[in-house]
Amino acid sequence: MGQQSDTCVTLVFDGARTVATSQETLLRLRDAAHRGAALEIDCTGLTAVDLSFIQLLVAGRRSFSAAGRSLTVRAKASGPLETGLKAGGFQDAPDFDDFVTFSA
Repeated sequence: MGQQSDTCVTLVFDGARTVATSQETLLRLRDAAHRGAALEIDCTGLTAVDLSFIQLLVAGRRSFSAAGRSLTVRAKASGPLETGLKAGGFQDAPDFDDFVTFSA
């Protein structure tokens, strides 16, 4: 599932995150939301994403923000998430740099 401290839950998503895994992704995000802490999502091990995964991340970010909690995402630079976000036009969204951090 992930790790939890008193103030932050960390979820790790790896492999392919597509419509085929969207139900599992949704359930894991909901479980993290019920823990009442900030959420960090580690996407550095992703091998593929599609729009369903990106939509779940964006919806999760909005839900956490509305609840006064933070949700951040870590991913590899030039990896599948960054490629998918660029292709979908999401990198032009407001506060995008506060949401996803790309590393080498």
